[in-house]
Amino acid sequence: MEAGAEFAITQLFFDADRYIELVARMRALGCAVPIIPGIMPLTVITQIERFADLSGRPLPEALVGRLRAAGSKEEVREVGLGAALQLCRDLLAAGAPGLQFFTQNRSKATREVLARLKDEMDAAREAGRLDRFAEVAPAP
Repeated sequence: MEAGAEFAITQLFFDADRYIELVARMRALGCAVPIIPGIMPLTVITQIERFADLSGRPLPEALVGRLRAAGSKEEVREVGLGAALQLCRDLLAAGAPGLQFFTQNRSKATREVLARLKDEMDAAREAGRLDRFAEVAPAP
């Protein structure tokens, strides 16, 4: 940050509490730049181990259990998209200044998550209940 960074982007993760803890640690150290969480929707079962390796942490057991219990590729995809959508909701509600998606040439899942999130935010805005989401600032 001393070299002039205006924002930071995290590696991918699957638990909003880890992001919240990271931001708290960085703020305690005096770092005030926006910290944008990194997200990657899981869409196939083989991604579990690969994503754990990429993130440097095991995936949440509850998520892995739901993915492994899915009866079809389609169900695995839907579980993964649902988990990514919930993660986005939780991150925005916790005050994340934006969202960074890692697509690895598979942008369809990201587009689907963003479309669902936008629909929810539009409905919340129309109902006057946007308090469920933090106001999202434009990316720096």
